[in-house]
Amino acid sequence: MSRVWLWTAACFEALLLACPPESERAAALRLEPWRFDLDNAIRVLTPYWWVSHAAVLLYLPVVFASNCFAQPTRAVPRKLLVGWNAALAVFSCFGTLCTLPPCVSFVYRYGWSALLCQTPTDTIGTGWWGFCVWLFCLSKFLELFDTVLLMARGKRVSVLHWFHHSTVLVYTMHALLWRLTSGLVFVSMNFPVHSVMYTYYAQSAALGRRLSWAPVVTALQTAQMALGVWTTLSHLTLRSSVRDCMGHAPTLYAAAMMYASYLWMFSTFFRARHLKKAI
Repeated sequence: MSRVWLWTAACFEALLLACPPESERAAALRLEPWRFDLDNAIRVLTPYWWVSHAAVLLYLPVVFASNCFAQPTRAVPRKLLVGWNAALAVFSCFGTLCTLPPCVSFVYRYGWSALLCQTPTDTIGTGWWGFCVWLFCLSKFLELFDTVLLMARGKRVSVLHWFHHSTVLVYTMHALLWRLTSGLVFVSMNFPVHSVMYTYYAQSAALGRRLSWAPVVTALQTAQMALGVWTTLSHLTLRSSVRDCMGHAPTLYAAAMMYASYLWMFSTFFRARHLKKAI
């Protein structure tokens, strides 16, 4: 089975690399993913580092105010809920195909330490992989609309929801600007989980009820957070044992605390929502 997966990853990576690279950095932000230059794109975004912070500063007061007046009697068009979640599911599937096979192939060829100890711009260079990582970071702004839909339906926004959305947005942009190599792993495992999650939300919205496989979604989310903690600790270990291993230490410590908090919150949610009801 592992050979089949590695063969699939190698074939897909070869397909992505088949397009000719662009040597000029001016091509970085063209709508030509095969010529995308992540390094130049990061330089373009650097002056706007504050935008994610400003978005969260606007987001949180609105969420808290909405919770004070939440009345779960409002209706949102079902087509909007289905369409939004289906669009994010398709985007996440595309991101999975764009990032996971190259990541697995790179680790298989060069090793785990090679992935974490080089800068992302050296690892993924130009092309589709960098383009999808860039799209992933920008998509965290769009995912705030998940909260808008909750508030529009008059539902209270849970601490898990607003804490996760706000911290992910700020941290993702911060890690991108610092060229955090662990971010390649974070992106590669987030896209598949979101593919399943948003598929669930779309199907649930279409049927108008909670589905029987809801525990699978929460279990995948919890596993993602556990893997995030392990990846971060692994990177911190490599920084101290491998010479010239890249990685901004404060950003890594922040990632460890962030993923640990997510792991605790999702584990608590899983136990309260699924395990206690099963008992």
